[in-house]
Amino acid sequence: MLRINEIFYSLQGEGNRSGSANIFIRLAGCNMKCKFCDTKHDNYDTYSLGQILARLQLYSCQNIVWTGGEPCKQLTTEIVQYFHRYGYYQALETNGTLSIPDGLNWVTVSPKNKLHKSIMKCDELKILYQQDSDIRQFDIKADHLYLSPIFNGQDANYEVINNCINYIKDNPKWKLSLQLHKLINIA
Repeated sequence: MLRINEIFYSLQGEGNRSGSANIFIRLAGCNMKCKFCDTKHDNYDTYSLGQILARLQLYSCQNIVWTGGEPCKQLTTEIVQYFHRYGYYQALETNGTLSIPDGLNWVTVSPKNKLHKSIMKCDELKILYQQDSDIRQFDIKADHLYLSPIFNGQDANYEVINNCINYIKDNPKWKLSLQLHKLINIA
């Protein structure tokens, strides 16, 4: 049984897979409790894998994004393998503080603090950028590097966005990732 805040079908709003259709499975609970988090950690229902699969099969999409909270508090290699048997591509959005299950197709690490010692590489490193962000503290290899300015709730913070732009101009290996889903108000 998994504790789930919500399952919804939408477009990926940020990062390298931005604009792609996905079924988001938002798992409840987190070990960080960041003040800017958009998840209500205490509101959840419990689902069996079969119940989750039945919900997924309502959509014509074969892409899952495991998100949270912190999905690695609940997600296991066995769960990932279960959904692979039904043909699902699986992406993970994690804060990087817990070990990552094997078999995922895409891993986005968005660190808020110290990374788990086993995380040496990911597909995408996404730093949530604030005024005082120290990007150099996250020593992890990634194929894609993104700065994502923190919004004020649903509203863009243009001072933070401009700081990101200036950082990227000085460090062109990084790219800007805006929270498209918030900018165009998609669910």
